Amino acid sequence: MPEFKNYTKINGLSETRRMPRLGKIRLGAKVEKKTGEKSVEYPVELPFFLLPDEVGAVHGGATAERAKELGVTRKDVLDFIAENSTRLAEQLEVIIPVEEIDKSFRKLTKCTAQAPG
Repeated sequence: MPEFKNYTKINGLSETRRMPRLGKIRLGAKVEKKTGEKSVEYPVELPFFLLPDEVGAVHGGATAERAKELGVTRKDVLDFIAENSTRLAEQLEVIIPVEEIDKSFRKLTKCTAQAPG
């Protein structure tokens, strides 16, 4: 039986180490609105970060009362916040994994380096 080569590596890309993505942090959510027999889902902006479940268990805990202090008046958004309070956070700590700014923000430095000047 012939042996097949494993072509899963790309030179120059496969050697690059990256941090795994554990989830997405969102700035809004889809809320369901019921009108008669129909229910429509539409996006809304939240005053908090919407975190994945694993991250929310550690850093979540926003409340509907705090949302009211921030100026949220819509009932559907306040209901969503009350139901998902363990997944919402007002602040997040951010750690940049490398001290060299060029490695963390490659696109930013490329964009500013090419700006006319």
